[in-house]
Amino acid sequence: MTPEDISAARGVNVLLGVCLIVMGLFFLLPVFATLYYDGIGKVPDWSLLFWGFLAFGGGMTCLGVWLLRGPQRVGAEVSFKKDGFDIGVRSFFRGDQQHSVAWSDIESVKMIIAPRGGDVLAFRLFPNAAVTKGLIQPTTRFNASTKLVKREISLPINLSNVTIHEAFKRFEASSNQAGAKFVKSTSFNALVIQHKVWDVEH
Repeated sequence: MTPEDISAARGVNVLLGVCLIVMGLFFLLPVFATLYYDGIGKVPDWSLLFWGFLAFGGGMTCLGVWLLRGPQRVGAEVSFKKDGFDIGVRSFFRGDQQHSVAWSDIESVKMIIAPRGGDVLAFRLFPNAAVTKGLIQPTTRFNASTKLVKREISLPINLSNVTIHEAFKRFEASSNQAGAKFVKSTSFNALVIQHKVWDVEH
């Protein structure tokens, strides 16, 4: 049975929207105070600073309202299929990522449990699969070591609507459906960060 899909975390939009509205109102406060004490007749005499406050504060407030009422912009989603999954990650500060992956392409699965919402599930592809999907270029023995990290597709858990353990269970169920299974490989703790790796046995 195909596992339930993983949706984007709605709370990301809510948090960003509220923060932007608060910051926007902070910049609009001097403008409102000036209008209250000097009246609307003094608007033509405003300095560029006040016009800047108005534009910046108004823009941030409008963006915050749009985030609260508009479509989900930031988030991570996973759609499970019979032989793999589609994963999409959208963020403000990095380019959007869209990948369609079959379990036969995956060499190992890594779980990183970190404080402050730093939990991550990462999927390391076989070299040929990574080349086919455009993650890396064909390598030689001279530059192969620099390509290892680029073979991974990561799912930041804080952008999804599930915990890392629930996400792991769904991915494991998906791999079993495709005829693969997770085999525990390595595990270690570095201070407050837990690092676990499972090989995918086909």
